[in-house]
Amino acid sequence: MLHDFGPWLQALLLGKFRDMNHPAAYGLRQIRFHDLRHTWATLLGTYANPKVVSEMLGHASIAITLDTYSHVLP
Repeated sequence: MLHDFGPWLQALLLGKFRDMNHPAAYGLRQIRFHDLRHTWATLLGTYANPKVVSEMLGHASIAITLDTYSHVLP
């Protein structure tokens, strides 16, 4: 998904994420940008059709999505 916007936007977004990611100030652990993708997919997967989630994530097949997120899918 992020790769569709080109390297300059990736660098900008990741840089901004790193600037904002100061979890120790709030008693939390640091997270990676990729962790946000999994969180989003997990939350979306509880409400949306797995095929739609698979397409949005850019997975080659629905099997990848189901293998990764089956623990939260209804």
